[in-house]
Amino acid sequence: MPQPKSSLSHQNNKFQNNCPKQFLFPKASPDIWKDILEYHRDFIKNNTDPRQYAHLRPEIAESWIRSKEYGIDPYNPGKTSKKLEPSQFKAVLKENKQLLNIARPLMDAFREFVLGSNYILWLFDRNCISLYCVGKNNSPYSGQLETGYVSNEQSIGTSCHALAMLSKQPIHMIGPEQYCVNLHEYISSSAPILDEKGSLLGILSLAHWMGNKPWEKYQFNLHIHTLGWISSLAMAIENQLKLSQSYEYLQTITNQVKTMNDTLLTANRTLQATLSYIDEGIITIDQSGRIINGNQEAARIFQLDPKNLSKHNIFNFL
Repeated sequence: MPQPKSSLSHQNNKFQNNCPKQFLFPKASPDIWKDILEYHRDFIKNNTDPRQYAHLRPEIAESWIRSKEYGIDPYNPGKTSKKLEPSQFKAVLKENKQLLNIARPLMDAFREFVLGSNYILWLFDRNCISLYCVGKNNSPYSGQLETGYVSNEQSIGTSCHALAMLSKQPIHMIGPEQYCVNLHEYISSSAPILDEKGSLLGILSLAHWMGNKPWEKYQFNLHIHTLGWISSLAMAIENQLKLSQSYEYLQTITNQVKTMNDTLLTANRTLQATLSYIDEGIITIDQSGRIINGNQEAARIFQLDPKNLSKHNIFNFL
């Protein structure tokens, strides 16, 4: 698969630094929807510079350019999309076990909502591999709702979740802004899931199929609220992950202390057993002179009860 001139990590940093706040929301109206459809056809057919288009956000235009450089066919993305082998996907699920354990119940809590409103709620990992999905729709592409697909920009081109991955920002997109034609009838909102250091853990994405000729329905701005909803859900997952990690860290420290105490107890018992077999009087003391251990002969010499040796200081006998 051909690669763009710049590296992906460089693209990520550049994208995050230059991504303006207004990138979160597209301009939306029936005319703009149809204009962007025309821009897309023009770009694919005539290779025009999409950055010159009036209603196309610069970040979307740049992503279109990269998508074409990746060799993605917008009419047949199956040529570049990749489904992981079962063993590979099993490893990905294992790697993201904590994320899934926290995100899945929260997503399932909204199952009735997404099922009843023609939405699809996706969870992707940090590499845009689809991990979990809730919902269904009546689109011609509903059969493609499978997990285990690599759905990043290099695989399927410009998409809401791919740009959320690159920008680490919540993003709302209308259909024709996305590179592949099978996404042109969707309105999507995506939000990153970040750890306390700002590193990407995954992406949540909510997509709604608008049906044929969605520009005739005048519903675009009604879906802006989904960006706030998906962002709130992502933040809830982030907070749950932080709590879980704090608890696991506390458990680790507790287990380490217990192991250390068990080791010290075993060492002490071993020392006591060793001292009991020595005929000479032997004691061990700390830096202040406090008697820590001693055998029976030492107790006899000091005329002390062996059980009370540790209550005395060696300097009291000198």
